[in-house]
Amino acid sequence: MPVVAPVPMAPYDTVETALQVARVRLNDAIQSIGGDVITDTQPFTQVGTNAAWRRIQEFLANAGCTRFHQETVLFSIPACANADLVAQVWLNWTQYFDGSNYFMPPACPVLPQNFISPLSLQERISGTTGQFTPIDQVLKGLPRISRAPINRLWEWRDETIYMPGATGPTDIIVRYLGFLPDFVQTGPTAWTAQPIPIMRCLDPLSWAICAEFARARGDLDAAYFDQAAQASALMILDRDTAYPSELFKQSERGKMPDRYTPVGPAQAKNPAGAK
Repeated sequence: MPVVAPVPMAPYDTVETALQVARVRLNDAIQSIGGDVITDTQPFTQVGTNAAWRRIQEFLANAGCTRFHQETVLFSIPACANADLVAQVWLNWTQYFDGSNYFMPPACPVLPQNFISPLSLQERISGTTGQFTPIDQVLKGLPRISRAPINRLWEWRDETIYMPGATGPTDIIVRYLGFLPDFVQTGPTAWTAQPIPIMRCLDPLSWAICAEFARARGDLDAAYFDQAAQASALMILDRDTAYPSELFKQSERGKMPDRYTPVGPAQAKNPAGAK
């Protein structure tokens, strides 16, 4: 009989592996690598691990790691139904408001559940297969302007995307910052057997787990563990940003405020903000 080829899987570390490293670092593996106190069966182990996992994600996302950049397409967003220009349309995780009426799935798409904040938006007239055009972000309030077939502008406030509203349905591409789910039991697979869905994240996550449990005991080592977790996470960030930095000439990289953040021509000419 033919041999069935193995199913390819991403070479992620598992949560259990990170816990084992954390136990060794906390001297909690003297009797067993499964832990003397921080065992898989203790409820606080899962809570502390997920807290550490969220802290690592927050650090990496705030530093610009592209692992958390995600995208979704929202088809057939209804037109604005209110002729008064004071009305605006808005969209969040649960519903869409067209200026007069509220829509919920499946009548209208909403933001994904892993959505945290928007990065950029593009749109086109719904029902077409043409090119999407960028929607400009406004930071200090949407102007009350005459409506057009597309929205043209958007503002993020009150954890909601606001737009002027279009005269007809639109399709909108939302590129956004989205975080990865907590580690939970999935069918017969234990939460500790779940993969850590960031490549080579074993070291920073294990340090962050150490910090959570050291902090719970009031240990002074918690601050050191936090620093170790962030320093280790920066290696992931270096890997994530190493190739994009090659797109800049050496002279241009020298104008950057740090090795991760490009600056525009105005900032490069006047980095200190002097007059």
